[in-house]
Amino acid sequence: MLYASCKRVARKRVPGPEKGVREKGVREKGVREKGVRHLFDTRLWWYTVLMARNEPFDNNSDKYEQWFDRYPFVYKTELAALREVLPSSIHAAAAEGTVKSGTSRGGSFQEYSIGDCSLEECSLEIGVGSGLFAGPLGITHGVDPSLPMLELARERGIRVTDGIAEKLPYQDSSFVLTLMVTAICYIDDLDQSLEEIRRVLRPGGKAIFGFVDSDSPLGKFYSEHKDESLFYRPATFRSVTEVLEALHRHSFVLEAVRQTVFGKLDEIQSVQPARDGHGTGGFAVIRAGCRGA
Repeated sequence: MLYASCKRVARKRVPGPEKGVREKGVREKGVREKGVRHLFDTRLWWYTVLMARNEPFDNNSDKYEQWFDRYPFVYKTELAALREVLPSSIHAAAAEGTVKSGTSRGGSFQEYSIGDCSLEECSLEIGVGSGLFAGPLGITHGVDPSLPMLELARERGIRVTDGIAEKLPYQDSSFVLTLMVTAICYIDDLDQSLEEIRRVLRPGGKAIFGFVDSDSPLGKFYSEHKDESLFYRPATFRSVTEVLEALHRHSFVLEAVRQTVFGKLDEIQSVQPARDGHGTGGFAVIRAGCRGA
């Protein structure tokens, strides 16, 4: 009896989990499993979207530059409009050919130490593609999710890294200038991308955007016929107004809004001057300043 009583006491003193505790544990396990599933689903969604957007560029990098060969003066017109709004230090470095070139270490796409370019020269193109704009504009660094396109950019002497606009693989306050040409119509989260641009820009840095204005005649034509285009099929065209509102939400200071590329592309046989404003020219250029935190 004494032995049996001790056993009962022992069981009483070292009880199993109370019913409420057990139920809480089950609930917490369910929450953890739900969180893991959500994280997996989110990553799978991002991967699927990224693969869909990248596919035309990954599989057709050799065809990408054919459009620029077909419309050389449109390309030169866009370059001229972007060059007009470059900060003087970047503009001078590009004109004098003093920007240091480089390739990624070990033949792989890794993050560069920002210390390998001077304070005045450190610049980044987001969505650098093959480097058609970064090269002649003197941009030192480029990031893009398409590895075949990065290979082409690296051949142009740009320090390249694979990544996306929503999660830039650089430290805070790394650059005096960010550039995004056309890539703004391929990003999924404009607000997150602008927050990342603010993060990697130094206080007083500049953000320049060049893109097809969806409110322009050219933008409306592209929007209507984008499914017929290999590279524009996954694009989401944005208006200047939409981009300006987003910049305002993220405390950028608007400095310039320019437009160019007027008329039919195949009729442009010389470099067109840029004008202030937006809505008429197919290619819009915006420069905004970063006030810092």
